[in-house]
Amino acid sequence: QKGLDDRVVVERYAEGGREFTVIAVEGRGGPVALIPTEVELISQGDAMEDDNARKIFSYRRKYLPTQQVQYHTPPRFPVEITAAIRHGVA
Repeated sequence: QKGLDDRVVVERYAEGGREFTVIAVEGRGGPVALIPTEVELISQGDAMEDDNARKIFSYRRKYLPTQQVQYHTPPRFPVEITAAIRHGVA
């Protein structure tokens, strides 16, 4: 179909891990990572959705309006973890 891409991104599932997203901008001295945003999946307990489907962080959940995701900025990580994330991005 026109406009659709057949490429996908597959990431390993990390049990007990937390999802985050970071914006990086170009600064005078190189890239600068802004404060990370923690992304929390909210289980709706939908009977039509099995347990594995509730754990999948899909494009729809990340980018489209939904009540299944809650964003935390600043993240609920320790300061050291937040600093390590920002350092790893920049």
